[in-house]
Amino acid sequence: MTYKKVNSGLTVLLVVTTLFVSSCYTEHSIGRRYVKQVAEEAIPLWFVGANHLFQECLIPEDTAGVSCIMKDTLTDFQLLEAYNRAFARKLASFGFQVYSYAEVDSFLSHQGGGRIVHIAQLEFEEDGDLFIDSEVFGDYEYIESIPIRVIRLHSWIEESVADTIHKERNVFYAKGEASDLIEGVFTRRPFSGEINYTFTRYDMRPSLTPVFFRRLGEEHAQRLFDTWLNEHIRERMDDPQRFGIYLQEDGYYSYDPVRKRIRTVDPSHQLLELDKP
Repeated sequence: MTYKKVNSGLTVLLVVTTLFVSSCYTEHSIGRRYVKQVAEEAIPLWFVGANHLFQECLIPEDTAGVSCIMKDTLTDFQLLEAYNRAFARKLASFGFQVYSYAEVDSFLSHQGGGRIVHIAQLEFEEDGDLFIDSEVFGDYEYIESIPIRVIRLHSWIEESVADTIHKERNVFYAKGEASDLIEGVFTRRPFSGEINYTFTRYDMRPSLTPVFFRRLGEEHAQRLFDTWLNEHIRERMDDPQRFGIYLQEDGYYSYDPVRKRIRTVDPSHQLLELDKP
C-alpha cells in the first residue's frame, strides 16, 4: 500500500516535470519558431530598392590625372541592380513573399498586411588611407605605412509594417568597406642587425565593385532579418502572460541559414537605428 502511494506520487511528479520542461522556451527556441513561422506563412513583403546612387570621390588626382578608379565604366544601374537584387533575394530566402516596386497592387491585395522595406539612400565612396604595420625589436618599434585605396558603401534602410494604425516607420543605417590588401613582414639581419620590411600588395580592381555591392546587399538584408528576429524574441520574453518562458542568456541573436540555427553574436552586428523621422 505504501509502495503504491509513493509510486503514484512519483508518477504525477514526473508528468508535471515533463509538462513544465516541454513548455519552457528560451531565446533560441523562440527564434527558431519565428524563422519557421516566416517560412511557413510566406509573409508578404514589398521591397522598394534604391533608385539613385550617390557618389563621393575623396582621392585627389595625381599627376597622371587618375583618382577614383573603382567605378570605371560601370553604370549606376549595374551597381544599384547588384545591391537591390541581392537584398531582395536574401529576404526571399528566409521565406518572405517579396514583391517589387511595380507589384504594389498585388502586395496590397493581401489580407493581414505585411512588411515594407525601402532602400531610401545608397552612397558609394572611394577614399585613400594608410596601411600601418609595426613590430618591436629590442628597445625600438619599427613602423611601416603604405597608401591603400578604400571603398565604402553606406545604406539607409526604411522599414514598416503595412496596415497598422500608427504607420510607424523605422530607419536603419548600415555600411561596409573593402580595401587593397597588404601582407608584410619585418625581418632582422643576423649580423648587421638591419631591419627590413617586405610586402606583397593586392590591389582592388573595378571588377570587384559589383561583387562588393552584391555581398553587402546580402549582408544588410541578413542584418535586417536579425533585427526582426530579435524584436520577436524580446516581445515574447517581456510578456508576463506567457507561461514557461525564461531568460537563458541576454544577448543579440542571428539566424545562420547554412547551419539552420540561431546563434549568439556580438551586439555590434546590429543595424544602427536612427531617430524616427
